[in-house]
Amino acid sequence: DGFHADSARLLIAAAGEKFQVYPEELKVKLEEEFITEDTIYQLGISVRDFLYKETLADLSVKSVLTFRTKYPKSPFENALIFKRDSMVFMKVRAENSIPGYQNFLSEFPISSFRPKADSLLDELRYQDLAEDGNLRDYLKFRQSYPNSFRTKEVEEYILKISTASHSSESLINFINLAKTEVWKKRAADVL
Repeated sequence: DGFHADSARLLIAAAGEKFQVYPEELKVKLEEEFITEDTIYQLGISVRDFLYKETLADLSVKSVLTFRTKYPKSPFENALIFKRDSMVFMKVRAENSIPGYQNFLSEFPISSFRPKADSLLDELRYQDLAEDGNLRDYLKFRQSYPNSFRTKEVEEYILKISTASHSSESLINFINLAKTEVWKKRAADVL
């Protein structure tokens, strides 16, 4: 009471450090006043909890970063990371752009929202690809994004366009380059 929470945090930390080096007779006198290492620690915990509640009340990427900087190993770490990632992901999702998802994935590589961001990014890339229908772009897509969720659709299109002549050579080329067994088998059946 009577102190700004950040000032209190710093004063309590300083008191805890000083308490460690005090002579035993001074520690005994302080204990008579109910000042112990544990009471100093508990006071620090109450300030941390207060600052956590303030962080939640004014939730932003900056406030989460500030709290995590002050209390790097707090029990609230996972909850704050989830809240921060959720906040950022909702903004990125509202924007729904390839650069937005790419930035999110590079900035938060271990986020619990990574699978969803990967999926949405892959879908946007595929939509851009499907607009043109250019075989060269489909081949480039398959090469650039080998783990795409749309590999089957991409290979289906590549098979359809690249083997339109029904020549043995085009089918053999497709079989040699295809990534999915389903479409290799389909080309082999046609061959």
